[in-house]
Amino acid sequence: MAELELTKETRERLSKFLPITLGKTFKYVPRIFREEFPEDKSQWPIFILKFLSGVELAKSEDRLYGMIGGDLNDAAFGKISVSRGAFVEHICRTGIVGWSGYGVEYDGPNSIDALPKELLYELTNAITEHRELSEEELRGLG
Repeated sequence: MAELELTKETRERLSKFLPITLGKTFKYVPRIFREEFPEDKSQWPIFILKFLSGVELAKSEDRLYGMIGGDLNDAAFGKISVSRGAFVEHICRTGIVGWSGYGVEYDGPNSIDALPKELLYELTNAITEHRELSEEELRGLG
């Protein structure tokens, strides 16, 4: 089968349905640093994130939802509980493969324990939505 040639607009619309390059990493800079230091990229911490496969993302969603069981007469029986923290932790431990310029050294998946909650949420969104930086933002990054 021939490689698809798509316009930028079509690629964006189809982005959730196109093949994922497994193991591919991408650079990401948290929004607050891009906003506070738009001209001074030396202030930007660079997070190296990994594209997760559809299967990895689906399994991660299993950590987000859980059924509450118990006694059939219990009012909570069959209700769904949501555990966003476990989902965020799993995505970040799986999808963050390194960083530089952040102030604490990356030393494996347990390094995420040093990251604040707001940053973990942003990195989770970047990983799950494959938010790559623009060519302009990438220009000049180490």
